Amino acid sequence: MLEDKENVGPTVLLRGDNTGKHVEFSASVTLRYSDAPKNKTGIVLVHKNEDGREISTKPAEETSYIKLRI
Repeated sequence: MLEDKENVGPTVLLRGDNTGKHVEFSASVTLRYSDAPKNKTGIVLVHKNEDGREISTKPAEETSYIKLRI
């Protein structure tokens, strides 16, 4: 589960066992859809089972995920 630490935004769920390689990208998309400033680095909280960590990243550019939309 991913959430923006400092701004209102979506709660993102990653499913499956091999999600590790997608966490950084998902964190940037999480910031993109939150109320975070679009030109600043933000912090995303990542929770997995009982473990948690923080990822510092910039919001994703729309071109990086547009083809993945459903």
